Parts: sequence; structure tokens; C-alpha cells
Amino acid sequence: MEIPISNPAGNELVFTVFIRGEGLVGDDTIAVPAGKSAMYELLYCPLVAGVDEGSISFINPVAGEFWYELQMMAQEATPVQLPLLHCSVGGKVAHTFTVSNPSSEELPLQVHCSNPRNFKLEGGQGAGLVLPPYGDVDATLTFIPSVLDHESNSTLWLRHPKFGEWIYLARGIGHFPADPMPTTEVIAPLGHTASGTISFRNPFEESLTLGVEMEQGDMDNNGRSSFELLARRPLHGIMVAPFSSMQLPFSFFAHDMTEKQARLLVHASYKEKPLDWIFPIIGVAVSRPLQRPILVSTRARQPFVRELQLPVPGLQANSVEEAFTYDLDVSEEDADQLARTLTLTPMQRTLSGTSLRMSLDWRPLRPIRTSCALIIRKSSGGRWRYELALEASDPEPDDVIHISASMNKTSTVSFRLANAFDSEADYQAFFTFESPSVFTVNPVIGVLPRAGKQGVLFTVSYSPLEYGKPMCGTLIILSQDMQWSYDVRGTHPQYQSPVAFRDPKRLQKH
Repeated sequence: MEIPISNPAGNELVFTVFIRGEGLVGDDTIAVPAGKSAMYELLYCPLVAGVDEGSISFINPVAGEFWYELQMMAQEATPVQLPLLHCSVGGKVAHTFTVSNPSSEELPLQVHCSNPRNFKLEGGQGAGLVLPPYGDVDATLTFIPSVLDHESNSTLWLRHPKFGEWIYLARGIGHFPADPMPTTEVIAPLGHTASGTISFRNPFEESLTLGVEMEQGDMDNNGRSSFELLARRPLHGIMVAPFSSMQLPFSFFAHDMTEKQARLLVHASYKEKPLDWIFPIIGVAVSRPLQRPILVSTRARQPFVRELQLPVPGLQANSVEEAFTYDLDVSEEDADQLARTLTLTPMQRTLSGTSLRMSLDWRPLRPIRTSCALIIRKSSGGRWRYELALEASDPEPDDVIHISASMNKTSTVSFRLANAFDSEADYQAFFTFESPSVFTVNPVIGVLPRAGKQGVLFTVSYSPLEYGKPMCGTLIILSQDMQWSYDVRGTHPQYQSPVAFRDPKRLQKH
């Protein structure tokens, strides 16, 4: 709503605005030029349906007060229609939509679904969903069909007792299973057997009679199959209750370092219509050639360069050369740091012979102790996994700081420090646990400016409490990617003994 404000005076007037009422938003002041009018914009953003009253006042010491009574009516929110979802029976499909919070408060919402059999919102039935202030949350709706060629519907409510509700309408249609189901991968050590399980769920409200078979892919060079169903009962005429699940276990034997494929086929009939589900399976052979991890140890901020000669068992000396790829399996905690400091480069383009040469270059910028794994993948399948143990100890000190102070006095030394990279970085500054308490540093937390900018001013203080040998401490300034260290040495001023004054004239008189 636009509210006109007139100013008949000969000078500009500034009005203070007071607003009362839920959902009303506007500026705190409005300036009206001399002899003119101005429009004040008042927004009404209700979150709860209903009728309410409010007011708005414009106050100026010269012009006085103008106020308006407001009658507000908030209608029920219009439900949001979500797109129609399509999915094969026995599978599921997801759709993500955004829920926005128009308020300045954090809103924990309760989720309710009218059709929990076919539709589920991320978090589950009755679970909470939290909206940040003035923020968004991506909610994921999952559709699981239970009927063929018939539309299923659901209403979703996201509710808050104070701020009302968000309503969404969901729709989905189930189709005959045409596309393969998600692929199941099973990994086995070279020359060993591993087992896997495929879970089949009856999506209908009536029982199904199943037939199960394993369709082998390529055999190995000796004509041996790699997959086998582990069935304790006949594989035909299996009865599965409505909406129940059945586990179908199988085994995979890694004869050689190649990838094997197979398909698990499930046959059924629903209302005299044949149904076939296809579950693709991939078997991967993995070799761990090294009994112990490769130890990579150095000081922080000192490069470690080394050539690795990695054995590749299962690859014959006269085998055909094959392309390969490689990657690192790193913990999420250390992924960013190792991505910037650790480089592995192959020294050959293909896999051939019985070994692989890799160049390792590690340039840690701060102390760290972690592990990761180098994984080599052959183009025709098969993986080799090599464990690496990475240890970076404390770096050499960046500088030595000398401070001299008398007993029960405090002396300080200051210096500036910026980040080593072209970006800002959060830091913390502290003395190590072994450092004496007579040393302090300030500030202890903050943000380092990017390289080339004026750095943060750090002040190191020394307050000796007794005479004795010089004190030594270690100051650490630590960011996410870098560590600076300083040896701090505190001493007392050099003592000079007093010299007695002798009057020459008096000495001559005696």
C-alpha cells in the first residue's frame, strides 16, 4: 500500500514512522521535500491466515502526528503444485524443490504427508525441517509407485505454530519396469570371493510370485563364470508378500584383474501382465600389493620429492599395454589441504610389465599426520590400491624474537603478518603448551589479509617474575593451510654494578 504524505511547510520535514501489526514492514523514516508530497510504501507479508488489526503513525516535532488504523486480512496460502513424476514400479524417483523463510527467525517445521506409502519428504514422516533466517532449504520428495499406469497423489504440509504452513501437491505415475535398476557393485581381492546382495521389494498391495535367474556376462580366459546365486531354495515360485522385501544374495570370484558384468533377472506377473526387473551387477577385482603403507615424512614447508616403483600383481609381463586412470582416496577432513600440496604424476602412459612408476611431490605448509590411498584403475577393469602414510612435522622457525624486560615489568615486540596466498584466511595465534606463561600474544584470533596487503599487527609481551636463566617459548600462528612459528627468547637487561664517586681534591687533602 502507498500512503501519501504532504508537506505544506517551506522546509523539508523528516517523519519518524511507527508500525504496529504482524506482517507489516516499512522504513523507519520518510523525508518529504518542502511544498511537495511523498509516497510511503507499506508492505503486508502475512505468514498466518486470519484477520488482524494494526496501525501506522508518522511523527514530526513541527508537523505533529498523523496515524492510520489498519484492517488486515490474510487468506489461506495457495498450495504449490509440484511436477508430475514418472517412475517404473519397483524403483523410485526424487524431485527437489526449495522452501524459503521470509522471516528473521529460524523456523523448525513439522512435515506431514497424506500419502506416506508413495511419497516421502527428506527427513521422513513427522521429522523436522529447519529453515534458516531469510534463507532457503532444498527439500527432496521421493516417489515410490505402488500401482501401474494410475496417478498417485499426496498433500504435503510444512507447519510452524507461529508462522503458519506451506502446502504442496505431489503427483506421480508408475510404469512397467523398462529401464534397468540401479547397478550393484561388488569388490573382491584378486583370487578371492566376495558376496553381494540385491534387495527386491514388492511394490504392489498383493503378493507376487517370482522367478530369479543370473545372466552371466563375459567369461574369463578359461571359460569360468565369476558370479553365482547363493540360493537355499528353488529360484522359481518364490512368494513375496505385499510391500515386503526379499534379499537375493550372490557371490563374485575375482579370477583376474578385469571387470566382470552380469545381470540378475526377476520375473513376475501382475494382473496377468508379465513384469521383468533387470538388476545390473559389476564385479571388480582389487589388489593390495603392499603389506605396509608407503611412508612419506618431511618437515612442513620443505618439499618431499620421490619416485615410486609400484608393483602391479595380476598384470603379466607380456600382457597387452592398457590405459589407466588414478585418483586419491582421502578423508574429507584433509581433502582440501592435500589437493593443494600433494601431486602424483605417472611416469608412463600405459600399464605394462609388472610395475608402475609414479612421481610423488608433497609440499606441506603446516604440520599434519594423515593417510590416503592411491588407486590405479585399468581401463578393462581391476584396481590396485596403495596406502600412503603422510607425516609433516613442525617447520623450521620463521624468525627469532628477542625481548628484554626487568623483573615485574612488561616489554613488547610487534610485527605484521599477511597470508601467504591471494586470499584472506582465518587464524589463531598461541604459544605452545611447553612455553612459559610469561609470554603472551595479541590478538589471538582474527583474519589474515591476502598476500601483498598490510598484515595483522601481532604484539608479543614478556613479563618476567623472577631472575634466572633466559626464558624460551614458541609462538604459533595457524591458518587452515599454513603455519608460522617463531622462537621467542626473553632476557633481563644487562646488570651494571654502581661505581663509587671519588673526589680528587678530598683525596689530596688526606
